[in-house]
Amino acid sequence: MYCYQKVYHIIRPGDTIFWLAQMYDTTVEEIMDNNPGINPQNLQVGSRIVVCPGKAGMEQVGAQMPMSDMPGQPMSGMPMSNMPNQPMNGMPMSNMPNQSMNGMPMSNMPNQPMSGMPMSNMPNQPMNGMPMSGMPNQLMNGMPISNMPNQSMNEMPMSEYQNMYYDQNGYYDPQDYNSAMGYIPPQTDSYGQPESNPLHDDMRRAWAQHVYWTRMLLISIAEHLTDQGVVTTKLMENPQAIADIFAPYFSQEAANEIGNLLTEHLQIGGELITALRDNQMDKANDLNKQWHVNASKIAEALAAMNPNYNKQELQAMLEQHLDLLTEEVAARLARDYVKDIKAFDKSERQAEEMADYLSSGIVQ
Repeated sequence: MYCYQKVYHIIRPGDTIFWLAQMYDTTVEEIMDNNPGINPQNLQVGSRIVVCPGKAGMEQVGAQMPMSDMPGQPMSGMPMSNMPNQPMNGMPMSNMPNQSMNGMPMSNMPNQPMSGMPMSNMPNQPMNGMPMSGMPNQLMNGMPISNMPNQSMNEMPMSEYQNMYYDQNGYYDPQDYNSAMGYIPPQTDSYGQPESNPLHDDMRRAWAQHVYWTRMLLISIAEHLTDQGVVTTKLMENPQAIADIFAPYFSQEAANEIGNLLTEHLQIGGELITALRDNQMDKANDLNKQWHVNASKIAEALAAMNPNYNKQELQAMLEQHLDLLTEEVAARLARDYVKDIKAFDKSERQAEEMADYLSSGIVQ
């Protein structure tokens, strides 16, 4: 596919190929094709990748075009050739032969800067108080001009920013470094990943839907509601939604296996709720055993798919997921609605933690 408007994106903490595809209105496959050899599971912070954004992606600010691609264009987009005699406020310099910025003729200010202090008392001082002799090749933000021959700020590797802001100037702190990049460190979840990236959000949303619609099915079965069929149909869409999140990062076969096992998990859960409602305890005990075996298979499949996942940790999380659902079912069937709601609250929080674990393993 021909790229009409190539831009560069500097990888930042928390970036994923899926997230970038969403941000730039393109596809994971398109980004992979334009960056041969890139490892989507190990994006190097500070490295540069090529993106061909879609129409909506052109409005994003995550990448800057090199100045070499913008001949004669300042940041405002107006050709420099159209600004031969214009200061920043738009008034021709020729109309300001003897005017200071506040409108007072410079002839009336023979030795006075704007602050009122005689210039003779400020022989080598710019406005911020730093001796000009200490800034022979400095821009206002402290970056040497010689280090920016043809670079936009976001195209320079992070390591070069760090060297400038720590080695050369000394007194800058990391917040200045982040500000210079136009980057504000995002809030992170309990696993250290940004809470505002699509992978994190998609995984949380999918597992939230998992526990929400499981609860809807529990209520339908417990109360003999006529919506059980349509609720079940909606719930059974969830395994594919979770599989689709994994698919861009792992094989389609592995993602499908996760989806199939989650489908089995939900089917067993529905039958177990019905057996408990109808007081068929032998059947319920057998289904409960199948449920826990299925959880072990899910943990094993996830660990085999992604080496960043720990099978024992996954097993423990999935067992807790089943225990909390069991607690919720028991309370609902006993008509203890206060305990039922408290159990669901715990189940919801645990599902978020499990989702964060799964998405953080992909980001690593």
